[in-house]
Amino acid sequence: MAGQRRNAAAGDRLWLLVVRDAGVARGAQLGPGLGEPMKIQLMLQCNHAEDGSHLGHVYTVQVPGIIEVEGLPLACEQDGRQLTVGTTTFPLIEYQAWVGNWCWDCAMVHSHDLAQLLMGLRGQGWQVNEAESGLFEAYEAGETLWVQDLERLWAEQEVGR
Repeated sequence: MAGQRRNAAAGDRLWLLVVRDAGVARGAQLGPGLGEPMKIQLMLQCNHAEDGSHLGHVYTVQVPGIIEVEGLPLACEQDGRQLTVGTTTFPLIEYQAWVGNWCWDCAMVHSHDLAQLLMGLRGQGWQVNEAESGLFEAYEAGETLWVQDLERLWAEQEVGR
């Protein structure tokens, strides 16, 4: 399915939907400012609360200030080059253990991989605990999560820091 969408918050650039599967929409930006996908921080609650050791599974995923989802534990492994959560594997930009406290690890991922992960988690019954209102509604309604919306929210978050 192909379509177009305008993103006024990003300078009214035109986005072309190039892939849509399982509710994930990847946008290819057309016009000025072509670049690489945005890097977004992904927090993973995947360590034992008593000693910080890696559990081998994750039960909460968070993009700070944007969205937090949780569900039944899913396998979670990383090898420094890629991250696997459940059945979703994607490249890692960076990974750090014990960020914030020893229950959480932090991964830097590309925005399109984040969208894919969120849709995969939703498909496995994970529930949203909190999110930016538009993202919360889209997640709960089973609607497409647009990559450029995640990028816009992350950019707004970064500006506010």
